[in-house]
Amino acid sequence: MLQEKLPDYRVVNFVVPGYSTVQSLIQFKTALKGGQKPEIAVVAYALFHDQRNTLPRWRRKVVASSNKLGEVALPYARLDAGGRLRLFEHDPLYKEWFGMRFQP
Repeated sequence: MLQEKLPDYRVVNFVVPGYSTVQSLIQFKTALKGGQKPEIAVVAYALFHDQRNTLPRWRRKVVASSNKLGEVALPYARLDAGGRLRLFEHDPLYKEWFGMRFQP
């Protein structure tokens, strides 16, 4: 639909269901390195991307518990002390802390 609205541009869809904004950023940077330099870039954002972008421990636990494919490493981002975006990949996705299941 966007291509129809913008006939003077070549529209390339990089949307992947389930991706975070961080994963889309990584995919976009890879495309740029491969020589795909757009005149316009459109970014989509949804509130649930906050969880996917920062990958807090509880989100890692949720993903790990529903994963049937084995170990998964998902990228996430943090701002450093200077306010710059830093990308990370956590592996393994989730591990229980020592003694977590201990019951006295």
